[in-house]
Amino acid sequence: MGVKRNLITGLMAFIFLAVILSPYALGASITACGSVGSGVHTIDNDISSTNNCINISNDTVIDGQGYTIYVNCSGFWSSESDIQNVSVSNLNIVKNGSCTGGSSAFSFANQTNMTYENITAYQTYYNESCADGGSCDWRFEFTSGCLVSGSLCENILFNNITINSSNYNAQFGFGWFDGLARNLTFNDITINGIYDLRFNFLIHNTETLRMSNIYANGSGNNIILALKNVSDAVINNTELVIGNYNDYVDSALELNTVSGAIIDGLTIDGNNQLTNYGIKDIFSHNVSINDFTIYNISRGILEYGATNITLTNGLIYNINTTSSVKGVGLTIWETNNTLAENISINNTATSALTVGGTSKPSENITITNVTSNYAGLCKIGGGISIFGTINMTVSESTFSGSPTGINMIDDVTHFNYIEDILLYNNTISNNTNNIILNITHTNIRFNDSAYGNSWDDYTGCDIQIDHIGDTPYTINATAGDYDYLPFTLSRCYPTITEFTGTETTNFTAEPDLANVTGMTLADSNVKITWSSPVDIASKDLDSAIAFANNSADVNLPALNSSATVVFKGVSYSDTDSFMVLKDGSNCTDCSILTASPVSFTVTGFSNYTTQAITTPAGDAITGMQVVANSILYLIPAILVIISILLVLTALQSGELDLKKLVIGAVILLIAVIFSGVIWNLI
Repeated sequence: MGVKRNLITGLMAFIFLAVILSPYALGASITACGSVGSGVHTIDNDISSTNNCINISNDTVIDGQGYTIYVNCSGFWSSESDIQNVSVSNLNIVKNGSCTGGSSAFSFANQTNMTYENITAYQTYYNESCADGGSCDWRFEFTSGCLVSGSLCENILFNNITINSSNYNAQFGFGWFDGLARNLTFNDITINGIYDLRFNFLIHNTETLRMSNIYANGSGNNIILALKNVSDAVINNTELVIGNYNDYVDSALELNTVSGAIIDGLTIDGNNQLTNYGIKDIFSHNVSINDFTIYNISRGILEYGATNITLTNGLIYNINTTSSVKGVGLTIWETNNTLAENISINNTATSALTVGGTSKPSENITITNVTSNYAGLCKIGGGISIFGTINMTVSESTFSGSPTGINMIDDVTHFNYIEDILLYNNTISNNTNNIILNITHTNIRFNDSAYGNSWDDYTGCDIQIDHIGDTPYTINATAGDYDYLPFTLSRCYPTITEFTGTETTNFTAEPDLANVTGMTLADSNVKITWSSPVDIASKDLDSAIAFANNSADVNLPALNSSATVVFKGVSYSDTDSFMVLKDGSNCTDCSILTASPVSFTVTGFSNYTTQAITTPAGDAITGMQVVANSILYLIPAILVIISILLVLTALQSGELDLKKLVIGAVILLIAVIFSGVIWNLI
């Protein structure tokens, strides 16, 4: 009986719950505006109201199934002060009539665990005569929340939201005043054609913000995306476009006291409107902005009073100017610990990059691989302008096409002192002035231990193949400011046009032009090879050396060392038939090597020639003398033959004949002595 009773009780409870929950389980139909209780609902047709439409309760799910709500005021609102656990999806909301005080697609105060998905909001009604104020009837927001001190909005998801043609205030507003928002997520948000709108996104006092695939087009006033007092923010793939409304916009993106933000994939198009900044980041901490493009705007990026900022992989261009805006690509002002890396800044009205401060300096700044091309006409403009700054490194960057490449000048409106600045491995070229330095400074270095900078007006050259100029680049000689290791591709080649044959040393392959080993100079007449290393860096060889037939003239102290000289077109019968002349006199320290062609060694240089040795007429040899000389040479030959015969005879007899052997040896000795006497006489 107990088991049967339990089964019956359970079955009755099941039937009761099924009856009570059936509208939610099967989906309650919404066919007109009005109050909707908790549960799961569907909108089954277009609905409309001249006031507010749906009064929603907690714990509610509404699927609009693609239908449209037409309202004058709010599409959804709640009589409950705190709305939570609500999901609204798949519908359109259109404002098409007047509503005093403005309208919202969703008018909720505090929100928790909310999901908005696949929703499009339109505004077709606009009262142009409405004054800009709190009672305007043309304000149309998407949703706002947590606006009161102590209030909380938490765990809110916006996914695939499109808003078209709206006006005034904020499309998404959270944490204005003193409320707190936590865990806000925006995915795939598109806002089009917004006119005279204060904010597309106004997010204050928020912990944990995630935004991705955001597109916002058009804002006639104030800021498109404003984050204030926000922590732990990640924003990916965002495009902000200033509308063509000829109205002033303070900034496309403003970060104010943001702590811990990563922004990747940001594009800002200023549309050449009167926009102050693409990005204005003030008093923020630990912010990283990567892969960004900012263009057609008055100022690119302002980092002011911020710390631990990273800007990487960016493009900033077409930065224009007005009477009140100076057209700077990137401004780092009174900021600490900032890295700007891999950024191209082109076509700015004044400075591409400005670093400094007004009442205090910027400190610990690193600029790496920043390229600027054409930075306008302002007297304080330039590729990079450095004012009040302490401890900054600029490397691997290019500053070109500007009135001033690197600008460090006194300006009464700025903090005028710079200290511990290192600029190295940069390229400064095609500027009216590559550098101006007339600011009070301490310890500015233009090279580290290995590299300086490339200056296109550097007039020195490179002796070794290390691309380092062998004379410093002068920046301010009075203050002792030099780049001691300027980069140059200009080698210190000698001036040489006359000795360019294949035998001449190839100086382009020489590693050290101040220490060339085995150097050879040659033309069709003369070839000279030096025995020891010589210094020919920047030497004028054409003026110092003259080669001609049977003449070599070298007048250069650097080449006054031992060498081998060859006169290609001069030959003699033997080395005894000529002499080498040095400055017209017999060269006593020259050594003749060959006679055809003539070659000889020298210990140093002057003018060298050769001359044949001739025999005086009185010393001519007659025919009788030739015969007599021949007879005299024949006598020792006969004596040698007799000596050999005596020795052979002494050896052939049965016994050794010492007498014949001694006589033969004596005769041989006489022959040798006689030959020497004849040699000296003839």
